Amino acid sequence: MRTLTALALVCLLAQTGAGFAQDEGTAEERQACEPDVNRLCSQFEPDKDKIIACLNQKVRQLSPACRKVILSYARKYKRK
Repeated sequence: MRTLTALALVCLLAQTGAGFAQDEGTAEERQACEPDVNRLCSQFEPDKDKIIACLNQKVRQLSPACRKVILSYARKYKRK
């Protein structure tokens, strides 16, 4: 389940820019968002596409730590 959660997070962040597909993020970044995936979107496991859609719909409900990770990748890859 943790692997799927981490994979869903990677895929979510990949939507912020094409370049992220090669960047899986740090263990700390994955750890920051794993609880949000479990709290907000666990009913969609194991379908990673549905998890991604769920997180995108609930971005305002993400924890501050996870939101910071998501926004940092969005800014990073928007510049490229």
